[in-house]
Amino acid sequence: MERSPQADMNRTVLLIPALCGGLDYEAITQALNKARHTDLMLWEKECIPYTLRKKRQEFFICGLFRQASI
Repeated sequence: MERSPQADMNRTVLLIPALCGGLDYEAITQALNKARHTDLMLWEKECIPYTLRKKRQEFFICGLFRQASI
């Protein structure tokens, strides 16, 4: 899986709540223990817009799968 600077920049929206307000060790530990990776992936898919690069990548991957199934 490649990492793109634009996609990483879009994901920084998750840091905003952590930078606002006073969080203690227990609050951070609880948040990390309760946040499942699948929930974060689903939230990202629903709330963070696709970058043009991500749209192109999906288009080409889908095209390759269609050619392979023919």
